[in-house]
Amino acid sequence: MPIIPRRRLQLMLDELGPWLTKAKALDLIGRIDNEDPDQAIPAEYELSLQWAVSRIAELEIDPDFGGRTPDILTDDLFPQQSTVIEVTAISDEPLSGEGAMERTANIINQFADRVRPKASKHLHYTFQETSGYKPAKLKVPFGPFTHQSQYYRKRLTSWKFSLTPAHEAQMRGWLKDWPPAKPLSIVGEGTAVVIVWKDKVHSFNKTFSSMPSEAHDLKKNPIYERLKEKEKQLSKSPTGYLKCIFLGDAGCRLLREPNDFDGTRRRVSGKDIIQKFLADSAIDIVCILTPRRKNENARWDNSNPRLWHLYIYDKWQRPQGYHAPLERLRELLPHPYLHAYQARSWMQQGFLAPQARGQYLPLGYSGGSLGSTARISARALMKLLAGRMSATQFKNWITGDRNQFDFWLGKGYSISDVSFESQGADQDDDYIVLKMELDPNASPLRIPHQLMDDEKNKK
Repeated sequence: MPIIPRRRLQLMLDELGPWLTKAKALDLIGRIDNEDPDQAIPAEYELSLQWAVSRIAELEIDPDFGGRTPDILTDDLFPQQSTVIEVTAISDEPLSGEGAMERTANIINQFADRVRPKASKHLHYTFQETSGYKPAKLKVPFGPFTHQSQYYRKRLTSWKFSLTPAHEAQMRGWLKDWPPAKPLSIVGEGTAVVIVWKDKVHSFNKTFSSMPSEAHDLKKNPIYERLKEKEKQLSKSPTGYLKCIFLGDAGCRLLREPNDFDGTRRRVSGKDIIQKFLADSAIDIVCILTPRRKNENARWDNSNPRLWHLYIYDKWQRPQGYHAPLERLRELLPHPYLHAYQARSWMQQGFLAPQARGQYLPLGYSGGSLGSTARISARALMKLLAGRMSATQFKNWITGDRNQFDFWLGKGYSISDVSFESQGADQDDDYIVLKMELDPNASPLRIPHQLMDDEKNKK
């Protein structure tokens, strides 16, 4: 489950079965259950859109057009025009330098642990950046190339980094006194990083860069390059077919906020990149799908569910209502469980595997004169009974600091009834409903409800 609950993914797979070969079904399952979010999240978008198309139009999956196999072919999604669709998803990884920073940190950590065992548990890495202007030949409309300056901003990290003997000598000297009092700067192979000692460093939070994930060139960026790759998949489609590419947000700021505008024009937006691609290509429509809150700026989550947001960029001027089928696809998609960047982070930490921690519903309870009712996570209770969760973890994750069950027991309540409350396919958890009433096994004995009349007793 990257973005959509696993129950819903299974339901979509089951309903899409008549359109899937066994090989294709195994391919989708294998990619969705892959530990790598760059495999799982794109496959989830592919499955979701194929399923949505099957609900409202004819569908063929992976049609063969001269050795090219688009993800979707449909003859009646749009009136009187066949449509071929490619689906992909992009994260911030190519722009963020995440992989190169992680690699550099791991190389240095391995050496540090050889010099001083377990030193890596305390090392944090801040990567530097550089920016400025460089000469560029920019073509102006109806004119020749003109020499201008183009802004650049670069994170100083590289996939080619390696520790030199000089770096190793630096590290040995720095690690000699423990803990190191001052930061250490390592420079080389397009890399500049400052290492500091901290009391504790989480393995998924050991690197940092002040430079956000941003693009400065309309063509030299991962989105434009991915779109060009997908254009090739559609290049053999028959003449007259509508060619469409869906870009899924897999944790990419340029897709999550495609209209983000830079007043200085130093950086380009997702919208700028897509419009440039459409001008350069034979593709008709590019769509962005991104999961966000209904009101992303609200300070509360109540009545503010996560929804799919659809951005449509068309090369051509279309009549009003032309894009309604695409909006219909968006409406059919199951509500997202997470933002894309959250799903990516959770996957990297192993939270979303079927046998992982689980998605626990919060404790809910109510009370009245006849007793109290509590709703607790069925998945968490299963983990507790299986011995995979301790009583302390159950308290921390499910009941919170105030143990409401201890309060009820102290008041003399005991469980009087147990039932199951299903939350359906859009939640990966259900509720066990516990009814509690006053019980002599947990409370002082009380006088009977009905006693002999005092006047009768006197006689």
